[in-house]
Amino acid sequence: MEAARATTGTARWTAAVAGALLSLGALSAVAKVHDCIDAKTKAPVKSDIPCTTQQGLTATEAAAKAEAERLAGIAEQGLRDAKRADQQLLNRYPDEATYRRLRSADLDPVIRQIGQATTHLFELLEARKPLDMEAEFHKGKALPAWLEKKFDANDSSLRALAQRFRDLEHDLAVVVGKYDDSHQRLVKLWHGAEPGSMGLLVPLAAVPRRK
Repeated sequence: MEAARATTGTARWTAAVAGALLSLGALSAVAKVHDCIDAKTKAPVKSDIPCTTQQGLTATEAAAKAEAERLAGIAEQGLRDAKRADQQLLNRYPDEATYRRLRSADLDPVIRQIGQATTHLFELLEARKPLDMEAEFHKGKALPAWLEKKFDANDSSLRALAQRFRDLEHDLAVVVGKYDDSHQRLVKLWHGAEPGSMGLLVPLAAVPRRK
């Protein structure tokens, strides 16, 4: 009888302990309610599991983040390009004297060709004078074929020379623009401006070639 009572008592004790543990587990589970943020709506919610440490982004937020990263990448690349371009300018034109020397060297061939074209123009105008004088003897009549031919040749040469002057005017403007576009920036760089701090150099619109 004593053994039976002991066995029964042990069983009751074990059951009591098990019940207590189950009760504690249930209470613990009830007690662990977490205040979280819904990943999509961003509204506060209650959860019986721990909140994730990193909330997901909505489609709108993800697109905004991607666009911000894209723009930041463009800005960073632009800064690198500006720094590289400014450094190349400084390497090519380390000072005002070098800049002016190279500018003159680029302008000289164009100026020389303008001088040659001007000399040729005077030659054509001189050649025209005797033709005009000869034409006076045939005023009111058709010009002889040989004289007409000489007038045509002179006119053709003058037209070609006029186009040559337009081309040289364009070439001169290109060279001047190339140096003038960068001069203001170079002055600042020579005086200590940080390469890239002024952004990319935007040249003036290309000079159209006249026809």
